[in-house]
Amino acid sequence: MKTHLHAYFYSMNQFTRLVIFIFLTLFLGCQHKNQDAIEVKFIFGPDDSGTLETLIDQFNKENKGVINVNYIEGSRSSDIFYEELEKEFKSNQGKFDAFAGDVIWTSAFAQNKWVEDLTDKFFSNYQPEQFVKPAMQSASYQYRIWGIPWFTDTGILFYRKDLLDQIGVQPPKTWEELRTISKRLKADNLIEDGFVFQGAAYEGGVANMCEFIWNAGGNVLLGDLATSSEFDEITDPEVISINSKESLTGVYEITKIMDEEIAPKGIFQYRELDAGLAFRDGKAVFMRGWPSSYGLLLDRKSEVKPSQVGIANIPTSSLANKSFSCLGGWNLMVNANSSEDKKEATWTFINFLMKEESQRYRAENGGMLPSLRSLYRDSTLLKSSPVVAFAKEVIANTHERPKTPYYMEISPEIATIFNQVLIGVITPEGAVQTLDRKLKEILLSHQSDTGG
Repeated sequence: MKTHLHAYFYSMNQFTRLVIFIFLTLFLGCQHKNQDAIEVKFIFGPDDSGTLETLIDQFNKENKGVINVNYIEGSRSSDIFYEELEKEFKSNQGKFDAFAGDVIWTSAFAQNKWVEDLTDKFFSNYQPEQFVKPAMQSASYQYRIWGIPWFTDTGILFYRKDLLDQIGVQPPKTWEELRTISKRLKADNLIEDGFVFQGAAYEGGVANMCEFIWNAGGNVLLGDLATSSEFDEITDPEVISINSKESLTGVYEITKIMDEEIAPKGIFQYRELDAGLAFRDGKAVFMRGWPSSYGLLLDRKSEVKPSQVGIANIPTSSLANKSFSCLGGWNLMVNANSSEDKKEATWTFINFLMKEESQRYRAENGGMLPSLRSLYRDSTLLKSSPVVAFAKEVIANTHERPKTPYYMEISPEIATIFNQVLIGVITPEGAVQTLDRKLKEILLSHQSDTGG
């Protein structure tokens, strides 16, 4: 076969052979060039909005032949996603070079030396003042910067504005008002469920539990988490203060919602997507969610349209209490075990994702809150994205979950207790007492390990 092709090639005239030779040279050269492109493997959870994949495609086109980013889809559950990352860090099999980490993971990743110290690169390209303060604090640990704040989150209350207008009421400021409105709409057969939220025993449940406690005037840690400064770690058991009458009041709000059948019976299994779909499909009048849930309303499949939805603060136990929301969001991080050329390529990709136009695109089309302060002054964005406009006013009232290198031991305890309260297998009194004891035991065990 090869002999026949060889003879056929030389039977052509000289000009034709020259054209084929030039084409093959260029083609093979391009192939070689593409093979030389540095591959960056980036892992993150599912991108329901499609905005991340669009931006990665754009980046790859702009950097063709130089850098190619391969998006690896991690678990939707933040708890399982953490385990996926941890397994790779410990095995060092090169499965990813870059990733987005939950804001609460920074101290654990930094202490274990799993992520690259980005302090020098950060200050060569950015200034802390460019970022929303809570997001910037979440990327810092022990006076160093370990991630770049990608997008931020804060717990908010979505409500059916059309239904509340129909019965002539304002959005609820207290849990009692939320329950009263829900019962009225259910009695009139205008809605199936009153309130949906994240009740499963996972990280979303932690955020919900903390908000119930904070908004009753209680604390998980001493002083409304103020003991955790920008660079501190929480390791002292004495800062645990969940066992208080205020915290108990917050947990009782949970039981009232369940006892009065305001939430669906299966709420103890709900995660973000479950609550989002229930609200999108018109089954609930209220939803506790993250701003990114707004993206579901932009889907053409949504039964509920954005014009029918309003946004408000998380309710409190009384009008005398201030409304607080749990800080969420994700930071862009670099795997410390990656090669130096991949680290440099990853930094180029991070800078692309951090551009104003990239963050604006994700905000407008996916409901993600930008980490850049400048975009909260962008009148066009504020007009087109209600969640960004709302977050501009309330983001200062966010609280961090316990900022400690032992957070991944503390978190499951809070999530489990919250879930048990929803199911009804533990009383509010039992919940706060058990949590107080378990959290102190965790911190005490590490004091013993370090000789403290």
